[in-house]
Amino acid sequence: MNYALSYIEPKKSWTGQEQWVWKKLCCGEEPNFNADPRFGGLLDVKQTNGLCEGREISPGFLLEIILNDPYRGALSSRGVHITGAWFKSGLDLSGKTLDQEIRMEGCRFDGAVDLSNMKSTQNVLFSNSYFKETFHAKQMAVKKNFYLRTSVFSGGISMVGATISGSLDLTLSRSEGNVQLDSATINGNCVIADAEFLSHTGMVGAKVGGDMDIAGSNLASLDVSNISIKGILRVGASSKILRNGAEKGNGKNGGAAPKSKEKDIGMPMGEIKEYAASLGINSVSKYRRREDLIHAIQLIEGHTDCFKRIRGCALSDCKWFKDCLTQIRR
Repeated sequence: MNYALSYIEPKKSWTGQEQWVWKKLCCGEEPNFNADPRFGGLLDVKQTNGLCEGREISPGFLLEIILNDPYRGALSSRGVHITGAWFKSGLDLSGKTLDQEIRMEGCRFDGAVDLSNMKSTQNVLFSNSYFKETFHAKQMAVKKNFYLRTSVFSGGISMVGATISGSLDLTLSRSEGNVQLDSATINGNCVIADAEFLSHTGMVGAKVGGDMDIAGSNLASLDVSNISIKGILRVGASSKILRNGAEKGNGKNGGAAPKSKEKDIGMPMGEIKEYAASLGINSVSKYRRREDLIHAIQLIEGHTDCFKRIRGCALSDCKWFKDCLTQIRR
């Protein structure tokens, strides 16, 4: 590892994996448990059987490095990006003020996650992850984007009164408990496309400064009384909202955007296959569709397999960004 000039030795009281995470972060690298064979390969966030104990990260460790000097000051401008970790005890960031970007991808949280009254000046992302208990974010204030896409919430989501200056993204997420966005303010887009919410979804009095997209979602019930949407409401022909056990279609409201007829741009398929092989992806020839191979690459790199699946994405540093937005697949 090439340590940065601001490298700080890890605490001896930290576990071996926490010291490994810290050293990676100090180098500006991403600690990806899924990419290191010592931790058992790709994590299935919904399963605990066979889960490697070496993936466990304590909430105290994470709080120390993002809030306390000298560790906070030693982090690179990229912030904290961790993939494939296991938080047995959950995570409590309630009332904290963050100035580092937080990205937790492909992680499992067995305890409660609480971001209530948290303030952040940067992006906050919890993508492709599993949350066993309710995800709390009441009165949270995020100055940029807040992403919870492709995640599973067994206990539901509570974001009453939250303020997000950028966009909120819940694309392809599933919630078994209530999703509460009442009185939330989202200055950018609110994207809940292709989601499945099995209990009540409330957006009473919510304010959306951009577009709201629920195309392709299945919602058990939805209350949008007194909602304000400045942009376009996209519903889509395949969306379903169930109330009192009776399925209700969306009629002719909204509708999915027509598929683009433009040709793919960006990296040629041959180069994508070479790149995939360099990452250790075997039998690249079995991937006949370009997007399927890109999804495999995204997963092995520790990212969400979101290529062509998410509208309104703001991750402009992604290598597939321009190509993806040119041809969003519906």
